[in-house]
Amino acid sequence: MADFIPGESARLPVTLTAFDGSAADPGVLRLYVKSPSGVLTPYLYGVAPELVRDGVGQYHASIALTEAGAWRYRWESEAPHQGAAEGALQVMASRVL
Repeated sequence: MADFIPGESARLPVTLTAFDGSAADPGVLRLYVKSPSGVLTPYLYGVAPELVRDGVGQYHASIALTEAGAWRYRWESEAPHQGAAEGALQVMASRVL
């Protein structure tokens, strides 16, 4: 878990590979982000501007961190290269505001 403060953006990378280990793009790519207050926000690659393709099998999302607490996220890809990955990050309360 990385530490952030409210007002920052987190860069959430994901790498997708085929069974042989080579970089591969999915048929569909989604990201779900759950805020500390429990709000679940879905992002769909090709629709959400927050999701960016950096190269074959390489993607990232830039997510605005608006509140302190534990943020959770889940990447999901569909065939031809199906998979999932989850992660978390911590946003610390501001010591100023």
